[in-house]
Amino acid sequence: MNTTRRNRTKRIATRKVADGYRVTGQRKTYHSFSGAFNAAWRACAETGADLYAITPEGKWVVLLTADAIREYERTHASA
Repeated sequence: MNTTRRNRTKRIATRKVADGYRVTGQRKTYHSFSGAFNAAWRACAETGADLYAITPEGKWVVLLTADAIREYERTHASA
């Protein structure tokens, strides 16, 4: 049996930085929150992580759970 454990990100967040917005695990800086949100959404849909926002005080605030994102992707899949 393979005992190697693969770490998986459970939380992906958008956060404000000096010159825009950043997404957890990405190096790109987005100029708008909507761009960062869309990138974070895609990352969550791919990994099954929950989507959070990080406040200026450093608090993690849940925006959408992985189940809600999965449900939306399932019901709004475009052909």
